[in-house]
Amino acid sequence: MLQQTLYEDADAYFLDEPELGMGNLYIDTDIRPIISDLAKRRKYVVVATHNANIAVRTLPYMSIFRTHENGVSRTYVGNPFDDRLVNIDDQDDVRSWTEESMHSLEGGRDAFYERRDIYESRDN
Repeated sequence: MLQQTLYEDADAYFLDEPELGMGNLYIDTDIRPIISDLAKRRKYVVVATHNANIAVRTLPYMSIFRTHENGVSRTYVGNPFDDRLVNIDDQDDVRSWTEESMHSLEGGRDAFYERRDIYESRDN
């Protein structure tokens, strides 16, 4: 259904965790390219996701990142091209897009590199 909906002509598409209940391979090989193509055709695509393939490999023009610490919520905006996430209420509060993405989407630096080592160990 998701794939069929994305092929329908619209000016904007709003997707809330489209990866739920779907295999990562299907998301990466079928859904991600459609999302990227929609963006190239200047369609608005808004995606709430924890899936790294969608969040990173679609090369988002803008990312919105929220934190909740000690009862305080902060909203940051930015993109991977300049590796910055800027607090919308405090322009001096800047975070690394790469670091926050690695932590939020990949389970942290250790988990990311552990998976890389596992995948590369097949070549040894």
